[in-house]
Amino acid sequence: MLLCLTGTVSADSKAFFGKWGTDRQCAGKLIIPGGTKKAAPFEIGKDWLGHGDVWCRLFWINTGSSQLGTYGIARALCGEDDVRDYQLRFKLQDNRLSLTWNRNITNEDLKRCPH
Repeated sequence: MLLCLTGTVSADSKAFFGKWGTDRQCAGKLIIPGGTKKAAPFEIGKDWLGHGDVWCRLFWINTGSSQLGTYGIARALCGEDDVRDYQLRFKLQDNRLSLTWNRNITNEDLKRCPH
């Protein structure tokens, strides 16, 4: 089977662009007190998603919106030396974003970070 990756960006996918996180992530606070690693928000752009030191190339598969919010599905190829392949689902409802990775890990209740 041949998989064609076009990375098409629609008006709906643009709703996800920007920085998203919890209060701690948006503020860049330390993950643990006394530690050295800071919490990082998710940075979503036209064809990239970043989270701290991890970056993923996004290939949009489907996006849309309804009265319930905006949704999207993308293939995410993450990493450098060892590329990991995810199906990433986006759900934006009431100004809160949820990211679901391969249907088993969800980052929920992310808000848009102030600039």
